[in-house]
Amino acid sequence: MKVSLETKEPKRAKELYREASADVQEAWRRLRQELADGPVTLTAKQIEGLAGIFYRDFCRQFEDDPGNAVEWDASSDAAHALGETEKGREKMLGSDADRILQEQGLAIDAKSRSRLLEAMHGAYLQATSLQEQRALGDYRPDPQAARFPDWSRQPSAEPHKAVTLHTLFKLWERDHLAEGKAQKTATDFRQKIDSLVKFVGHDDAQRITAKNISEWCEHLRHEQGLSPRTIAMKYLVAIKVIYRLAVEKNEIEVNPAEKTRYRFTKQGKHKGEREAGFTDAEARAILAATFTPPEDLGRLSDNNKRAIRWGPWICAYTGARVGEVMQLRRKDLEWRHGIPCLVITPEAGSTKTGNFRIVPLHPHLAVLIVPSTRTVTMRPLKALAMSLGTRSRR
Repeated sequence: MKVSLETKEPKRAKELYREASADVQEAWRRLRQELADGPVTLTAKQIEGLAGIFYRDFCRQFEDDPGNAVEWDASSDAAHALGETEKGREKMLGSDADRILQEQGLAIDAKSRSRLLEAMHGAYLQATSLQEQRALGDYRPDPQAARFPDWSRQPSAEPHKAVTLHTLFKLWERDHLAEGKAQKTATDFRQKIDSLVKFVGHDDAQRITAKNISEWCEHLRHEQGLSPRTIAMKYLVAIKVIYRLAVEKNEIEVNPAEKTRYRFTKQGKHKGEREAGFTDAEARAILAATFTPPEDLGRLSDNNKRAIRWGPWICAYTGARVGEVMQLRRKDLEWRHGIPCLVITPEAGSTKTGNFRIVPLHPHLAVLIVPSTRTVTMRPLKALAMSLGTRSRR
């Protein structure tokens, strides 16, 4: 065990040696006692406290001369890659963990060590970001340093108060709906929360670790067959959003999803990959099907038969989604400056991006609004049917 006296003056070193030696002997005594009693299990707060010791020690080394920003950026990239596995974190930070544990006279169990290395990896990435900032000349006070709690050998005397993941979800949902955002998103997020709770086997938000979340992502990929993009952009995003808000509102101290990533290949145009949208043949097939005689559509209601006839045409001429078209109400068809328009609004139901928009109708969709009765009739010109080589049946 090595301890720096942080001085090169012999006289000053002699003065500091006795105190430092006593501290080292005390640390070894505590360590021998810990070993005699068996390894201990650290709490989440204790683990973050030790990670804070590592963070402050690391940053102190570069306080006056942070070096080159490009090198810190490269170091961060390398640490991201190495820290993706437990073996990589052990290789990268194991000796630092041993030093800190020896200084504190601690012997911890394997699970606590794994969690400590994970927390130290997060602290290292935070530290490299700070050093890159300082290397660029920004020496403002570190805004993230205060996130680490003070280290204490004794857990808090207060009993652990379980905060459930579903409680955090309801906290987020309340704000989400209060802002007028879609209920559909809240329903979708709840399904993601239910999936994580089922996987880990409990609903305690503070017991869920970054490793739990990573393992859950792998489960979704290999056991449930979800695509990496779906996992990253839907499942993981939902968990990150809810945990982030919980930290902001001081419901919990640590966000286990903060550093979690799930890689996927961005979609692009590759050889053999088709363009987005329908081909001409596909568009013809869809629109030709709208001329199916009503009597051939089985036992559908008259309203559904009309929807089958008109829905695809309205979509084709407006670019609206079928859900947006099918939820249109009579009052959503109106005149604007003498032009017939569709009013697509979240008031009627789900819309793309949740925004209101007005869509002028193409002349082929001849719209007649009779103010006295508020009735609306719609019909395409014969040219539409003829362009398909199909005769419109009325």
